Amino acid sequence: MRAIFDWVSHNIRYVAVTFGNGRYVPNDTHTILSRRFGDCKDAATLFSALLAAKGIDSEQVLIDLNSDYRLPQTPVLQAFNHVIVYVPALDRYLDPSFAYGSFEHLPMKDLGKPVVRVSPHGATLARTPAPGIDDNVVTLDTSVSMTRSGRQQGRTAIAARGEFADVLRGFLARVEAKGKDNEMATLAKAIGLGGKIGLDAPPWTDTREPVHVTTTWDMQPAPNPLETGWRAPPGLSPIVASPTLFFGAFDTHKRVYPAGCRPGKVVQNVDLALPDGVAPGALPPPITQRTPLFSFREFWSAADHHVRETIEIASSATARVCTPEQIEAVRGAYRGIASRVRPVLQFTTQPGNAAGATQGHALTGGPKG
Repeated sequence: MRAIFDWVSHNIRYVAVTFGNGRYVPNDTHTILSRRFGDCKDAATLFSALLAAKGIDSEQVLIDLNSDYRLPQTPVLQAFNHVIVYVPALDRYLDPSFAYGSFEHLPMKDLGKPVVRVSPHGATLARTPAPGIDDNVVTLDTSVSMTRSGRQQGRTAIAARGEFADVLRGFLARVEAKGKDNEMATLAKAIGLGGKIGLDAPPWTDTREPVHVTTTWDMQPAPNPLETGWRAPPGLSPIVASPTLFFGAFDTHKRVYPAGCRPGKVVQNVDLALPDGVAPGALPPPITQRTPLFSFREFWSAADHHVRETIEIASSATARVCTPEQIEAVRGAYRGIASRVRPVLQFTTQPGNAAGATQGHALTGGPKG
């Protein structure tokens, strides 16, 4: 079943070309296979036919990809605009028309939605599963080595599951289509990194999870961050640690309408290796913030010429739609700490080290060590 799903989702391109009743009636399997493209109902039809050839029963599923999580009171055709597949033997919904998806879980827009399952036995009202906090997890482990001249060599190891894995596969598909150098340079510029950029990743068609991606950079920033201060990078990643991953963009105006939200967790670790003769100044104090649906922690530590920062953000919003009051609570909580998150770290010299350095004085003009 997994092999059939992977083949259909990666070999039948999504193209919506409709003639006559083609908007509502799928093409026959011979046409779909000969074209190697089709829309959602074509992919679902072919997937179901291939499952049937292996003796596996399935049902067509009508669903809406818009931000609607309730069916209208009056039955209307416009209530559904997408077709996926349900496999009773596994009690699992699958979307073969989403190229970056996984056999293990539905894409974000399919989750927690009301559906109508259709089979020769009739129609059934149901709902697709909603994920929990442990289903959407991404960790960003970044290590940075810095020289006295300020040169930084960095490495970010990304591991993603669930909806975040879909995001990574989509990013890797763009890298393949547009070229690694172009796509990675655009990503590095957006994050504020530069220099020589590297990427090590599996093919985007690999649906195993977690998805592991490693990025590297080698840069000589100006001015020297040891003299002006250093801010821990979020990591060279298309996913960065932010509450907006779970609750969307925080508008400046008060929220009036419900908004989409998702559960999950992101952990960002940054380890900075300092050169001999340099030590961090006073470490920033820990930050903790919490609402019923949201938690945030940032804390620092230092030992053996290493400075470490950890940020943990979690959302328990399993309903897929949050009320304006819930969004406002998260926004207000984060607004109260945002100015203290990822502060600029200052450095000092250590007595008896580093030729040319003034013993006991701060490199940045900050407090003495």
